Amino acid sequence: GWYLVAWMVNDPPQTWLVRRGILDEGPEIQWLNAIYFVLTVFTTVGFGDIYAVAPEEIVYTMFLMMLGTIVQSMIISEVIALITDVDSL
Repeated sequence: GWYLVAWMVNDPPQTWLVRRGILDEGPEIQWLNAIYFVLTVFTTVGFGDIYAVAPEEIVYTMFLMMLGTIVQSMIISEVIALITDVDSL
């Protein structure tokens, strides 16, 4: 998705592909950088080396952050439920 958003932006110099200097690289390098960004968002590390500037990128990043929050909340909820079930035994 993050890679697709870069191709949908009308102003290519605004995209993360150009800012990262990988616009002319092969799809493997671009895909690797896209997955790296998604993982830094999902794990809430957010190094800041890849960031959203174009409106499309900002909207997609906000979606990823919300999705990451939901997934992490579900994981924490399941861990708490598991611990609570073990305590009741």
